[in-house]
This record gives sequence, structure tokens and C-alpha cells, in this order.
Amino acid sequence: MLKELQTLQERASAVDEERARSLDEALEEHLQERESVLTRRFELVSGREEPDDSELASFNGPRTCGESRGAGKGLPCFWLNVLLSHVRCRMAIVMLLHACM
Repeated sequence: MLKELQTLQERASAVDEERARSLDEALEEHLQERESVLTRRFELVSGREEPDDSELASFNGPRTCGESRGAGKGLPCFWLNVLLSHVRCRMAIVMLLHACM
């Protein structure tokens, strides 16, 4: 019985090692495929390069929450989500919204 358990544990260890190895290989392959995209993103964000026309073709500008009030008005959704993620800010915002209703 003990020998069977040992055999099963050895098989499980071998399977786990193979899984870890294949996961590492898949991650390395994924990072190699994404390297050009990440490099280009870094160049754009750091200001080393300017976007070309093909990169700007699908850009609609930053989204704002409250766009119905007019173009360029309202709080960018990213910052609203940041504020709502903070417990005290979320409570204050919710209380203000209830007061407005």
C-alpha cells in the first residue's frame, strides 16, 4: 500500500513538473509575441515617438462619464472608478448622490 502511494506521488510530481515547464514555455512564447507591441507602447507613452496615422485611426479620445452634458465635460471614467474604489470616497459620493435625488 505504501509503495503504491509513493508511486502515485512520484507520478503527481512528474505531472506537476511537466505542467510548470509547459506553462513557462507558453508564457515565454506569449511574451516574445507581445514584445513588439510592448516596445511600441513604451515608445509612445514615454514620448520618444509620435503615433502614426494608422495608430490614430481608431482613437476616439478619452471617455468621460457624463458626456451627455457636452463634449469634454464630465469626469474621466478611469478617475471615477478610482474614487469609487476607495471606501471613504465611495461613501461620500453615494451620500451626495442620495442627497441629490
